[in-house]
Amino acid sequence: MITLDNYTIRSLESSDLNAYFDLVERNRKRLEDFFTGTVSKTKDVAATKIFLEEIVERRNAKQYFPFVVVD
Repeated sequence: MITLDNYTIRSLESSDLNAYFDLVERNRKRLEDFFTGTVSKTKDVAATKIFLEEIVERRNAKQYFPFVVVD
């Protein structure tokens, strides 16, 4: 975790489920052009839960390192 002024950069976690889904849902149209994999795997809360669980597994295997910026 890195903290800069009012922002924190940290790993994306399964516990981010509702906030992450809401973020994607609010920005779905804009995200489609750049993050098609994320958009396609987060169609609803249940799918987003599976997506986040997969991300945690991939991070633990040192294959993928997604982060979030928190204000």
